[in-house]
Amino acid sequence: MTDNYNHPHHNIIDDEGCVGRRRVVMVNVTIPGYICEISEEEKKELEKLLFNFGKARRRAYSMKRKGYTKSEIEKILQYELRLNSRYIKDAYHSVKDLPPHVTFGGLNNQRLREKGKISKEEYHRRRNSIVISRGDKSDNLNIRLTERMELRINTGHRK
Repeated sequence: MTDNYNHPHHNIIDDEGCVGRRRVVMVNVTIPGYICEISEEEKKELEKLLFNFGKARRRAYSMKRKGYTKSEIEKILQYELRLNSRYIKDAYHSVKDLPPHVTFGGLNNQRLREKGKISKEEYHRRRNSIVISRGDKSDNLNIRLTERMELRINTGHRK
């Protein structure tokens, strides 16, 4: 019999005290990096994606607090923001377990903005500097590395 759990992103943990029981734990892999070459047009597309994803996270959080269901939130946000369903689901997933009082962009950045130490644009840039894209069982269709080790980010607009 073959073991279906042999995958580079799975850790197999034997449950103590339970003979023959194992559980699979997914390992999140984060590789820090930066974009070194990007055209002005590509930069604008990426900034638009970051802004819309940030807005999706904030709206999903707000709507969840008001009692909307997950499916209602996803449907409304996909219509409002024109992001694909994978980005919308990831935005919802990233805020579903947050506590009742959250400052998106960080409390420190909000205080710097209130004191006038950073501009409104800089605050928005810092607040909207995240995009989350979880892959399914086979692939991640929004963000991936090509065979040439280039980062491919789906912004929703094809060239």
